[in-house]
Amino acid sequence: MISCPKCSHQQENQKECEACGLLFHKFERVQKSKLEKEQITEQISLEPKRKISFLKFASPLILVILTASITYYFTSGTNKRISVDTVNIPTSPVVVVPANSPVDSPKPQSVADRPPQNLISRTEVTNGYSIRNAEKGTVAIVTPVSQGSGFFINENQIITNKHVVKSDQSKLSEIRERVENIRIKMALEHGEIKELRQQLPLIREGATRQHVILVIQEKEQGLTKAQQILEAEVMKFEKMQKEIFANDIKVVMFDGSESVAQRLELSSNKDLAILTISPATTPDHLKFPPKNSLLRQGDKVYAIGNPKGFHNTMTSGICSGYQQNQGTKEIWLQTDAAINPGNSGGPLVDERGFVYGVNTLKYGDGLGFAIPIQTVIEEFSLN
Repeated sequence: MISCPKCSHQQENQKECEACGLLFHKFERVQKSKLEKEQITEQISLEPKRKISFLKFASPLILVILTASITYYFTSGTNKRISVDTVNIPTSPVVVVPANSPVDSPKPQSVADRPPQNLISRTEVTNGYSIRNAEKGTVAIVTPVSQGSGFFINENQIITNKHVVKSDQSKLSEIRERVENIRIKMALEHGEIKELRQQLPLIREGATRQHVILVIQEKEQGLTKAQQILEAEVMKFEKMQKEIFANDIKVVMFDGSESVAQRLELSSNKDLAILTISPATTPDHLKFPPKNSLLRQGDKVYAIGNPKGFHNTMTSGICSGYQQNQGTKEIWLQTDAAINPGNSGGPLVDERGFVYGVNTLKYGDGLGFAIPIQTVIEEFSLN
């Protein structure tokens, strides 16, 4: 005989209670599961007490170890001083330019191969010359049709781009094409407006008639704006057709004073030009880098100029390398320093203020190009 654990009914059947229907094997499994949970809960509740007990006994030992370590550090450190005299600072090698190719780029070096370079602050002075002098020697150049930048190479001569002081024939063709397109579109709009006005008397009063009137008004407003654009483009085209002479070019100095160019010399096959002026005061002029030296990939550079009319603006970046134009075979100095409209003709200098290039082109963001200063020296025989 067995007794039911739920209702205490006495019976011989050991599988199921005849009175309450309790299944004995399921009841035993439930009870076993409850017992296991109680044991786990009791074990978890005892764990923090064990940790507290461990920390209670271990804390004094940890404190002793820390005290001994600190004492050893300060007492032993006084006997180990580094002698500054024994530290050797490697110098950066000078890249020699081959005589037959004065602006060839050196082979790229891996980071591991390149010696560390000392950082030079903007105010560093080399033989009384700094980047501040380069900034003061940069000017704004204004012509009847354009504006750009330039820089003094001596007391009277200024280097700039040819496209800054001479009308670009390719731009003339672009303007002519734009003018013709505007005129064609305006003629079509005039025709559509004329047709709508002819249909208007035939349309009854209502929503359709009001819609046609609104369309006519919008088209007429568009024609007024197009006419303004057309007049501006025609005026620009006429100005660019006129030849620019030296006395048409105005030079704005770093201090805001102005001078008019007296002589203009253009390169026959390079985007380069030289202006000659007689400034009221002796200006700062930029210095060429040491002979037979090139910028290396990763060297810090600064583009100085007057982008979009903002005078005396400086942007920074690095030298990305020297690239060759596959069509013209010209060598270009590539940089990620921002070169914007108005920067053309301005100098690209290093951290010491030496001029390494003439800012000339921009292809998208982070892709600017300058004509190497060695090309300028050879083109105008400045040596």
